[in-house]
Amino acid sequence: MTSKIFDLFGVESATVGSVARIVAERTGLALSLHDSDARGGEYYRTGVGDRPEIIVQANATDEPDSLAEKGFPSFSVLIYLNYGTLELRDKLSTFEELAVLRNEDL
Repeated sequence: MTSKIFDLFGVESATVGSVARIVAERTGLALSLHDSDARGGEYYRTGVGDRPEIIVQANATDEPDSLAEKGFPSFSVLIYLNYGTLELRDKLSTFEELAVLRNEDL
């Protein structure tokens, strides 16, 4: 049985756009620009409903001084890999500035 991977990665000092470009290059997946206050403004993602799903967003929310991931305040950009594969996890790990914040295999 193939496991489903739900990972969270972070980058300490970068812009959402620059991280999204690198993620797209490393994975070969197209990420499109979206806007949502709940995701801290502009963010990038694979197509809605696509599997695997990658979301690149600021570590922010629509609430003042609120972080999307409170446990990781030093990371300005977050990358969510949902329904991922080991291959995608490996491709993302080649991004040197990327830190693994959480791994979950189901």
